[in-house]
Amino acid sequence: MNGLATDPLDSALVRLRDGRRVLGAGFLIAPGVVATCVHVIGDAEPMADFPLLGSQGHAVEVLERDDELDVAILRLAEPPSGALPVPARINGEVRDHRFRTVGFPADLPEGVWVTGRLIGAQGRGRIQMAQDTGHWQIEPGFSGAPVWDEELAGVVGMVVTTTARNAATAHLVPTTALGDAWTAPSRNPYRGLRSFRQEDVELFRGRDTDIDRLRELVDRRDLVAVAGPSGSGKSSLVHAGLAPRLEAAGTRIVELGAHDEIPEVTTDTLLVLDQFEEAVVENPVTARERIAELTGALARSERLRAVLTLRSRSLDDLITRDTVDELNRSVWFLEPMSRAQLAAAIEEPAALVGGLAFEAGLAQRILDDTSDEPGTLPLVSLVLEQLWENRHGAWLTHQAYDALGRVPGALSRHADGSLPEPDDLD
Repeated sequence: MNGLATDPLDSALVRLRDGRRVLGAGFLIAPGVVATCVHVIGDAEPMADFPLLGSQGHAVEVLERDDELDVAILRLAEPPSGALPVPARINGEVRDHRFRTVGFPADLPEGVWVTGRLIGAQGRGRIQMAQDTGHWQIEPGFSGAPVWDEELAGVVGMVVTTTARNAATAHLVPTTALGDAWTAPSRNPYRGLRSFRQEDVELFRGRDTDIDRLRELVDRRDLVAVAGPSGSGKSSLVHAGLAPRLEAAGTRIVELGAHDEIPEVTTDTLLVLDQFEEAVVENPVTARERIAELTGALARSERLRAVLTLRSRSLDDLITRDTVDELNRSVWFLEPMSRAQLAAAIEEPAALVGGLAFEAGLAQRILDDTSDEPGTLPLVSLVLEQLWENRHGAWLTHQAYDALGRVPGALSRHADGSLPEPDDLD
């Protein structure tokens, strides 16, 4: 679980006040960026609260104000933990859609919800709202509040005015009037069909137990062969997991190509022979000779160790009377990731980059759609990258996931040959 509130508005809703006086509402439209109405802040120096996150007293500064549109954009000096922008719906017909919004009237500073129906566009680009009768109506304290479209499952605008002639009528300014902050790019935390490299160490999540185990094996053995099916994450484990830890401890990391000479060493050195199955496919005899050459070099130097990665099926072509004992000692089969490990790999990178989150239940749907079959892991990674490319504001959405065909859809497209082989994720 990622700890997100079940309602995306909970993590974005802002109450603006001047001292104890409540001015109105606002909401996050980008990391650290709040939209509200110009008439809400006036000449005040407001503070921002996140009442549904239980966080108060955040300083803000005014970035932009458009008096004609009645739109003000503020920057938070220090957003609270868990604060996330709302998913925006910038385009689309909203007529007759159900909506909900929340405001902070003077006598209800903790907030009250209002529901109703979106009627249609008016002059100046505003949209008329008809509120449900029989309960609370929009009044001062609602200005600047986000308007959630129940059908589109996102925010379509901001409350700006009520109508004096009819207490059940109010207006919103659509998201398109709130500037480019809606589409401000976030850092993409997902690698798609590319393996993690050493520079991606902070985004490589869910493999801590496997890294610990591999580090332990390398400490005890001079040669470790990490074996597993295609797409099991062997390369990523070595490059973004093991190598950074050893390098931080003072070990020199040397990438060794299939035909590179084995170097003489004077300091602790780890040789990395990645995707060794390519050498096996090219010439099994030469690959066996390479193993023997490597074993001899390791025996001559206590400061030299080696890790190679290869597909499990390549082992058949490496086993001879001369290599079987060394392979028995060296081979470590990488297990498929558990559900908990996958959850960490899916959710933690989004939290790490900040300003990016999954709609409630989406990460669990991805996990439910993920099987233990070989090759599924890179497809999950591909889906995550595509979700980021099709994000709504700061949110990865159910709508985009369904449109992508979910993980099974990615598997079908892969089976049809529309995706490249996930060799880079070995």
